[in-house]
Amino acid sequence: MDRGAWNEGMMRTLVTWHWTRWLRLGVAGVFLAQGFHSGEGLPLAIGALLAWQGLFNVGCSASGQCAMTNDQITKGSAVPIAVEKKQ
Repeated sequence: MDRGAWNEGMMRTLVTWHWTRWLRLGVAGVFLAQGFHSGEGLPLAIGALLAWQGLFNVGCSASGQCAMTNDQITKGSAVPIAVEKKQ
């Protein structure tokens, strides 16, 4: 595989990431660093979970309960809501 094609594919992948994925990875880095520094297992476990969620774009669970379908992504997920004023 050509290195230029690999770089182009990697950049295309990273540009489509949502800010929450970057946030999860950042927080995961903090937890992993704290876990390695202190030798505690809990920060390592939390960091690993957050890193897994950020890298593989899994939110609530691996079962896909919180995942958006392709129709929601392309059409938009906004749902009109009726608001009534109280008098």
